[in-house]
Amino acid sequence: MGYPEDLLEQANHLAHREPKRPKQASLRRAVSASYYALFHLLIESALKNWKPLAGRSEIEKAFDHGHMRRTLLNDVGQRSGQMQDVAKAFAKLQDQRHQADYRDEIVWSRTEVLNVLKLAEDSFSSWKRIGNTSEAQQVLVPFLVKSRR
Repeated sequence: MGYPEDLLEQANHLAHREPKRPKQASLRRAVSASYYALFHLLIESALKNWKPLAGRSEIEKAFDHGHMRRTLLNDVGQRSGQMQDVAKAFAKLQDQRHQADYRDEIVWSRTEVLNVLKLAEDSFSSWKRIGNTSEAQQVLVPFLVKSRR
C-alpha cells in the first residue's frame, strides 16, 4: 500500500474513530486526509515517469496545489467523463480541506465527512482506470511545467 492509500485509510479511520460523538478534530482531519490522499495519488502518478531517484523528494515539493487545480480544471469540458470527475473532485476536495482546516465556525457531521471520503474513494477508483491513458498523462505533465500561454 502506498502513501496515498495510507492517507485514504487514515481518513476512513478518523471518520469512524469516535462511534457515538465524533470529535471535530477527527472529522476535520479526515476531510484533510481525503484531499491529501488524492493530491499525493496524482503526484505519485506524475512521478512514475521520473526514473532517477536522486532529487525525487525535491521534485515532490515543487507540486503546487493551486497550479494543479487550475491544470485539472483547464478545458475540463473537453475531457472524458472520468477525467472530468477526477478534476472536479480534486477542486471540491481542496475547497473542503480549506474549510476543515481554516473555518472553525463550520461544524462537520459524520455524514458530511463520509460524503467527502466517498468522493475521494470514487476519485481513486476513476484514476486507477484512467491514470495510464494518454489523456491522463497529458494532464500530469503541466503539474510541473507551467504553460507560457
